[in-house]
Amino acid sequence: MITDKNEEFLANFGSEKCIDKLMKTDSEYLRFDLAKNPNLQPHHIDKLVKDEDDYVRRQVYNHPKIQAHHFDRILNDKNTDWETRSDIARSPSLSPHHIDLLLNDKNESVRRDLTFNPNLQPHHIEKLLNDEDSYVSSNLSNNPTLQPHHIDKLLKNPNLSRDDRLSIARHSNLQPHHIDILADHIDPDVRCELASRRDLQPHHIDKLVNDRDFHVRCALARRSDIQPHHIDKLVNDPHVTVRSTIARNPKIQNHHLDKLIKDDNEFVRYSADYMMDKRGML
Repeated sequence: MITDKNEEFLANFGSEKCIDKLMKTDSEYLRFDLAKNPNLQPHHIDKLVKDEDDYVRRQVYNHPKIQAHHFDRILNDKNTDWETRSDIARSPSLSPHHIDLLLNDKNESVRRDLTFNPNLQPHHIEKLLNDEDSYVSSNLSNNPTLQPHHIDKLLKNPNLSRDDRLSIARHSNLQPHHIDILADHIDPDVRCELASRRDLQPHHIDKLVNDRDFHVRCALARRSDIQPHHIDKLVNDPHVTVRSTIARNPKIQNHHLDKLIKDDNEFVRYSADYMMDKRGML
């Protein structure tokens, strides 16, 4: 017997038999939990995709067992509103065929949500990059499947937001020439993201070590691959936080610590003292 005490647990993890009983509930909260249950069967999904509650439907669109015919019915229905199409556009269960349909959706919000879909193919991305709504293409900055030539085009988009540029600065397919462009960006947070990347080339570090923002220089001072000539520069940095940070870098050499232990600032001296003690220099 299902009781109030355990029905929420069963909604999330219960067997097919339990789901059959709970599908009759009037509680939208339980139906929302049901929509996440890994034991859902096709006939359960048939019912949940028609649920009167937006959040329940939105949840079941992301279920791994949702099938193509569910999306076919919804996307081919002329009465399906744009909010529903937007919800579906993000579904990881969406097939290339359904993505093709949504690429031509008349509502720009649907196409913007489609940019977050993990199943986008190269030809989908090409089309979205050329969308008449520039915010559709800028949203692609968050998509992990972007290729270098896509990033080339994105960086020319005048409507890229700060968050879009930060996403690009973190992107795994960023190339050296992209880093060259972003290293000159006015936003120090973008340059900070670059300074933390593992794939920086020596000339990128040479540039960023002279950055006007101390947060960028601090990000460099934390790098485990920092080179001695960059350390030479950072131990003489005008900002206390940079000198204190480099003093704790494992790559710092003993003669650098000899200098920092005599620093005018107590926080820098404390950091140098910590590292010297760790190395048995005291």
